[in-house]
Amino acid sequence: MKTVFLLVIIFIPAIMKAQTLPQIDIKKYEGPWYVLGYKPSAFDKSWINTIETYTWDEKKNRYDVLTTYKTEPGGKQKSITQKLLPVEDSGNAKWTARIWLFIRADYFIYKIADDYSYVVVGHPKQKYLYIMARKPQMNEELYNELVNFSVTSLGYKREDIKRHLQESPI
Repeated sequence: MKTVFLLVIIFIPAIMKAQTLPQIDIKKYEGPWYVLGYKPSAFDKSWINTIETYTWDEKKNRYDVLTTYKTEPGGKQKSITQKLLPVEDSGNAKWTARIWLFIRADYFIYKIADDYSYVVVGHPKQKYLYIMARKPQMNEELYNELVNFSVTSLGYKREDIKRHLQESPI
């Protein structure tokens, strides 16, 4: 009996795959998103005040994404651009991010508010995670709920998810 229990504990996480949402409204998703929490990648681990602005390009069937950020409080704003291309038959919940010419990454939408006020975006192998909102702050209870969702439903480690600094506009 102990052996069966141990096997279940070991293999259940491997069997369970996090599910993306069935459908995302492209126009509602468009606009600015403030990064409030994340599992940093080597690429963005020193960034603060990150805002991603999504603009839908109907002709090219993709989002053009402008990401602005700073590397120190009060520092100079920097930016990069990327393209988000929809994965066919995913209900617009799975995307391929094209960051530079040869860099591509999976971009999966796992949770979103009914009013599109917050979103949880991640990678199917937990390489990175973003908790974003339409405003630069979020109440602590909701933030903790989204972190808990990321841990229990998506398989992220709590200690890997960091608060992302958003400077107060002055």
